[in-house]
Amino acid sequence: SEAADLGDSYLPVALAGRNYKRQSGYRRTAAEIAAGVTPVNYGYAPGDVRRYGASASASAAANTLAIQNAINAAVGEYPVILYDLYPCNGLTILSDTTIIALQKGHGLIGSGAISGIVASLNDVTIDGVSLFGALYLQLSGDAVGTLAKRITLRDVYIETSINSAALYGAALNNMDGLTVENLHVHLTATSGDTRGIGLGVVHNSNLRGLRVTGGVSMGIETYGGDVNNPSLLNTRI
Repeated sequence: SEAADLGDSYLPVALAGRNYKRQSGYRRTAAEIAAGVTPVNYGYAPGDVRRYGASASASAAANTLAIQNAINAAVGEYPVILYDLYPCNGLTILSDTTIIALQKGHGLIGSGAISGIVASLNDVTIDGVSLFGALYLQLSGDAVGTLAKRITLRDVYIETSINSAALYGAALNNMDGLTVENLHVHLTATSGDTRGIGLGVVHNSNLRGLRVTGGVSMGIETYGGDVNNPSLLNTRI
């Protein structure tokens, strides 16, 4: 079931004010116009994935397009809000993005990567989001040495059936300033060599409450020869 509606309480004052909201709904924002995103339902506030057509009963393809549009239009402006568990085929995370699920168990279900792998992946927060099915999380700076900066995961749950020696339930690589507060990866595949959490070349990290469950060959793996200041508190494998 959907979480209680936040309305526009999370928006900057300039967007939530009287000049912005009209009787017919919330008008198209400058950020949406710049991103080439046209809302489907103007009755929902910007950042609310339902504004762009997301629905728990919609197809994975339709929700993937809707939620990606929400992300593209929200960059640096306001958070993306998930009100339910949405079928999805994977998403691209951009810098200056915050994604919030309002209720435990809400997030995305489907297959593919929730990924951000670019040289300038900075200032990303994922809060309260759950991933189910064969989805996995893959966030990284550039492999040639440009580190992603200020990445935060808070109360993230990943239950995935991926089955590949090349994949992790959550891969967090090439980062400076990684903060994790409760990340639980549960692997449901009964065979294969998928690992739980991978940390590769991570500087200045503050990691609390990492947990891996399920049939894994390695729960939490550090690789790349450089994981500095990993405050692995309250961690279970």
